[in-house]
Amino acid sequence: MPTRTRRVSISMRSSKLMWGESIAAWLSARLIVTIGFAAAEGIRPNLRPGANLVHLHERLLTYDASWYLGLASHGYSGMPRSGLRFFPLYHVISRWLAWPIGGRNGLMLVAVANLCAFGCLLLIGRLVVEEFDDESLAKRSIWLLALFPAAGSFVFAYSESMMLLLTLALMLAVRRRAWVVAIVLGVLAGLCRPLAVLLVIPLAVEVPRHWSRTLPPERALRLATIASPGLGALAYLFYVGGTYGDWLEPVTLQRGLRHGFQDPFTRLWDAFADLRHTLVGVPNLAFATGFLALIVVMIRRQPPAWTVYAAVTWVVAMSAHNIDSIGRYGLVAFPFVIALAQITRSERAMWIVTSVSSAALGGLTVLTLLGRYVP
Repeated sequence: MPTRTRRVSISMRSSKLMWGESIAAWLSARLIVTIGFAAAEGIRPNLRPGANLVHLHERLLTYDASWYLGLASHGYSGMPRSGLRFFPLYHVISRWLAWPIGGRNGLMLVAVANLCAFGCLLLIGRLVVEEFDDESLAKRSIWLLALFPAAGSFVFAYSESMMLLLTLALMLAVRRRAWVVAIVLGVLAGLCRPLAVLLVIPLAVEVPRHWSRTLPPERALRLATIASPGLGALAYLFYVGGTYGDWLEPVTLQRGLRHGFQDPFTRLWDAFADLRHTLVGVPNLAFATGFLALIVVMIRRQPPAWTVYAAVTWVVAMSAHNIDSIGRYGLVAFPFVIALAQITRSERAMWIVTSVSSAALGGLTVLTLLGRYVP
């Protein structure tokens, strides 16, 4: 078989694999979250009188999702100033898409988050195949991303799935040297979430490869690619400055929620020490230590740019007194999931990890709805 024909055949086979595995994994994750909802409803009659059930009533539109619903329905001007910390892309796109169906913003927010989650599964499989030429690794990455304990944020109306979709598409565009596409994706990522600015670091490692062989026009596109996430974020900050007078207000608001800076390693030690008084922080501690261990795995098994991206994400997430939601921060930093797939090569290991992860996903869904865990 000619080489080109063989490559096309392999590509078609990989595409079928990606679609089949992604559909199955996507449906499985939503089934687990549904079971979590049913379990929370079952527990509700046994709760003490006066228990906070607001999150159970809000369902998929609770916590940050309730802010996105308010922003999609009323805009920044119709919400408290603290809403400025939510970057615009997710709720603006959802609002536009909801207009033809009578402005059902809540429904569209959930739909967009879940459709983006499905796209993430397809793209992480494609990225792994292109980077490692390993279909088995791609399959494991798809399932582990779908069933990751923090993947409830891909079912609720959160912007994480859109952010990860843009990140994976950006990395694929960079691999294929589609610089104009990469620039657009980088700007959109910067408009989606503030932590998108961290993408500048892995791009600065990856994009300059083979720099000496490129001509000036391509060099300009490469530099623009590196800067694109920052440009997207700056565009929103300048909008805030022009409209509300303080262009750094979203950063200030986010800093307030983090409760100040703390060295990440002393923060990790404090999380262990806190277990003497309460077990509330167990999920966040498990994520923090697990991610740190996976960074060690990445050093020898993943491209340097990916390792740097994951490490910087971990440091930023842990450099705060409040480390709630570290699970979904790590979920968006895709190298963590791939590293987990790289160490679960045997079928038995995969069954164990997916079983534990699925149970944790269901359990965290219950805790979220009962107000005991911030997704």
